[in-house]
Formats: sequence, structure tokens, C-alpha cells
Amino acid sequence: MDKRAEIEEQRTYYNRRWSDFKYVEGPKLKRCVAILDALGRTVSAYPSTIELGCGTGWLTNILGTFGSAVGVDLSDEAIAVARQRYQHIEFIAADLATWQSYPREHFDLVVSHEVIEHLEDQTGHLEMAYGLLKPGGHLILTTPQKRTCMAYPGILAYQAQPVEKWLNASELRPMLRSRFEIVELTTIIAGGGRTGIYRILSSAWVRAGLKRIGLLSIFDHLVLRCGCGVHILAIARKT
Repeated sequence: MDKRAEIEEQRTYYNRRWSDFKYVEGPKLKRCVAILDALGRTVSAYPSTIELGCGTGWLTNILGTFGSAVGVDLSDEAIAVARQRYQHIEFIAADLATWQSYPREHFDLVVSHEVIEHLEDQTGHLEMAYGLLKPGGHLILTTPQKRTCMAYPGILAYQAQPVEKWLNASELRPMLRSRFEIVELTTIIAGGGRTGIYRILSSAWVRAGLKRIGLLSIFDHLVLRCGCGVHILAIARKT
């Protein structure tokens, strides 16, 4: 299959996926909280922000309460929904793999929320983020942690998106370092995985016991610091 056919297949998939989108589920909320926390610790007041792979624009809308915001997505259907719901935000329908007309050095913040794992050219995605940012601007990126995701039995059969290229933090780190200064690289959302060591880390019995004695938050902090969260959170600065 040639590249154009692959992109059309992906666009068709995401148009179908976003056509009946209504509300954000729990995992997206948790990632949103982590992104906003990173924003509060990283970026100065009123940042200009672009979200790459914005879907129906719900997160772009939230980011747009802190400064000007732009959302970009492959799916025409998602962009149509976003424009209807959030008319004060600019949304652009574009293929991130081939988008060459993006504004250079225009934004204080680039947000990439669960996108890089669905792109064949992951280095190119980071190059685009670098190009969009002003000097001193920041990238906030989340993506599934491959090691944790692979600890879910049957996860590969469950995932149906056209491209799934999960990363571990050890794989993402050198990709970021080639262009950015890494401010933070950690994992978020404890309690994932079901096989191997995750049988203990995610055990409902263990977690309930720790919660009863007031140690669950400390336990989860250590789990995330050890890189065993469900998702990776990266904050990187353009020098």
C-alpha cells in the first residue's frame, strides 16, 4: 500500500471514530490533569499553544482558556465537530506526516497527547514540534508506556488503530535529546498492567491494603518514578 492510500485509510478510520464522540472518559481526564499540571509548572502566563492530533478539540479548548490555542488533526470529521463546539478556537485539518506549511517558531507550547504512537515517522513528529516552537518554548507529550501496555493480556488484539508503535521511556529519551533539553521524563497513572511484576503493582488486594493504612499515594509515587505507569509524560524545552 502506498503512502497516500495509508493516509486515506487512517483518515477514514478516524472520521468513523470521531463521528459519534460525546464525552471524555476517565483515562483522558487523568492525562489531561497531568498535562495541565505540567503546563502550570513549565510555561509562563498566556502561552500560545498548538495541539497536534487534537481529535474533536476538547483538550485544545481547555488549553485555550490559558492563552491562544490551535488544534490540528487528520480527521475532517473531528475538525468539523471541534469547529462547531469550540468556535473561538482555530482548528486545522492536516496530515501531520506531510504538513509542510506549518508556522515556524510561532508557539510557546506544543502539546502532543497520545499521538506519536500512531505515526510511522516519530522522529519527524518531534522535528515538527521543534519547528513550531519559539526558542525557549516547551513540548508536553504523553504516549503509552510500551512495557506496561504489553503487560495487559490480549492488548494487541484490543488495539485497532491503523498504526500502533508504542515506546518505552528509554526509546523516547534519545529521540527527544537529539533536539530538545529534557525537563522531565516520567510515567503517569499507576495501577496498570496485569502480568509479571504488574501482578503485584496493580493487585487490587495490595492497593486496597495500602489505601487502608494511608500508603497508597506513596506506593504509586514510587511506581511512577520507577517507570511503571501506564503512560509516559515528557516535558522538553527548545534551546
